[in-house]
Order: sequence, then C-alpha cells, then structure tokens
Amino acid sequence: IRRELGAGGMGAVYLARDEKMNRDVALKVMSRSVASEKAELRFEQEAWIAGRLDHPHIVKVHERGTWDGYPFFSMEVVDGGSLADVISNMRRAGKDDTWNLAFGSSPYIQWALRMVIEAARGLDFAHRQGVVHRDVKPMNLLLSRKLGAVKIADFGLAIDVEVTRMTTAGAIMGTISFMAPEQIRGEGERIDARPDVYALGVTLFELLTLELPYAGRTQQLYM
Repeated sequence: IRRELGAGGMGAVYLARDEKMNRDVALKVMSRSVASEKAELRFEQEAWIAGRLDHPHIVKVHERGTWDGYPFFSMEVVDGGSLADVISNMRRAGKDDTWNLAFGSSPYIQWALRMVIEAARGLDFAHRQGVVHRDVKPMNLLLSRKLGAVKIADFGLAIDVEVTRMTTAGAIMGTISFMAPEQIRGEGERIDARPDVYALGVTLFELLTLELPYAGRTQQLYM
C-alpha cells in the first residue's frame, strides 16, 4: 500500500502495488468498524457486479479476496479525479487547469457532453447486463488522464435485477440530489435503468449550469 486515495462509509481506497502483476491498483478495503454479515455481503456483491462488467467506460475490477480478516478488491487506477472535482473548480475559479477548460466556453460544453455520452454508453452496457447502478453522480464518474475518458465507479449500491434485491421495501438508497422520484419514495420494485438515466441527466445539468435542478434545506423538501 502506498497511500490513501479516499474513504467512505464502507471503508477506504488505497493506491497499492500489485507485485504479482507488476502494476498499480486502487485497493478498496472494507472497514472492520462496519463489518456485519449484511455489510460483507454488500461489499462482496459490489466486487462481483463490477467485476463482470468489462467496458471502456466502467472501472475494471481485477481481484477480490480477504487479507488478515479484511475483505478487499482491487481495481484499475483512474488518475484524473472526477467530474465532481471539475464542477468544484469551475465554481471556485471558473476554470479547470487539469483539463484546460473554462466554464461556459465552447470547448467546455463539448467536453461535458462527451463525458456524459461516454458515461451513458457505460451505463447502457451495464443495463444490458441486468445491472442498475443506483448512485450515478459526478463523484462516481472518474476521469482518466491517459485516455481522456470517463469511467463509472462505485457499484456499492448496484443491484442485479435477476437476483434477490438486498434492500427492503421503503428503503431509500442513493444520493438525494440525483435520485429519481421512485427512489426517493423507496419504491424498490420500480427501480430499473430509468433512475440511472435520470441521475445522469442531473449530472449533465450540474456540469452545464453549476447548479442542481432541485435544491432544499432538508431531504424532506425533495419528497
């Protein structure tokens, strides 16, 4: 392990060296503080679902396993930040130096459209494999400097519509600002590819305006 790349509710992601394959990887490790049978099943499901999706615009999972009691899986390294970073830079400075883009310019609009089209292609592939992401948002759309492309990440809330769903009726899963009405209402039986398309539309809206289509002081104002 070389350094931490980020952390979330389920654990942390590290930059690591795979000595067997002689390559850098992003290593996602589940935290013991959230360990439970259900959490481990969800973590395993994330690795399994993402691992079978082989597409240029989806982050590739290489391997999964357990080390010293810690469940983990390794993924390709995507080194250009995320669309959320670009949006943050645009709000702060009106430009993004990494991609040499200025907000509102024709190159930026064309770039934003291309990123969303690429993400749509990745989502379409996942949907045709029976996978619904359920948490599409700028933070989960990573950017590759080497390829100049976007890759969908974090399938932690994803479901395979052909197998039993892990969430119960009424459970709200996702990020409120990017959730379709049926997600917010917890109508799990209605969750299919369409909420992912809705969330990608919200992402495009935010890229082009630096605003969200709906905003409120609390989650209840979205209901």
